Amino acid sequence: MPNRNLRTVKLTPIALGICEACKAEFQSKQPIESDAEAEITFQFNDHKCEPRVAIQNPAPVFLGGHSEK
Repeated sequence: MPNRNLRTVKLTPIALGICEACKAEFQSKQPIESDAEAEITFQFNDHKCEPRVAIQNPAPVFLGGHSEK
């Protein structure tokens, strides 16, 4: 199992946590912060990290602006 860590992004109004190893997201709508944090921790401990597939050669993205003429 990869070394993984739960990062809590925010706790109110909707708690959000992210697994730093596989970027899986966990959320809770519990109104009490300690309950929300406990629910997210349970979800994190229960999940299995799955490797993310990286795009090796993504297509170029045009961000707008003016082109030279």
